[in-house]
Amino acid sequence: MSTSLSNDTIVIGAGVAGLMAALGRIERGERVLVLAKGHGATHWSSGCIDLLGEAAEPLAALQGLAAERPEHPYALAGAAALERGLDRLRAACEAAGSPLVVNTVPPPTPR
Repeated sequence: MSTSLSNDTIVIGAGVAGLMAALGRIERGERVLVLAKGHGATHWSSGCIDLLGEAAEPLAALQGLAAERPEHPYALAGAAALERGLDRLRAACEAAGSPLVVNTVPPPTPR
């Protein structure tokens, strides 16, 4: 007996990046297959999304990072794209009944 699968996209990896990539393709109406070996990182992680966590205002700190290290992935993506990505992640978590909570605790003061 032969079984064939018909998918428009195959995503390799079931971590946050892979799942968000799959979600984006599904939202475009594609049939998506997610392949992962074992559990994705989301199974083992704390659920923390660290975006310049040492800064009191991480999105504002991106401007300084971009000036100091223009080759950094955050600098290349830009604050607007990162903010859109975080908004998409928040919406996906909310829709799944597991809202993403923003940490309002300021970072520790260096000694």
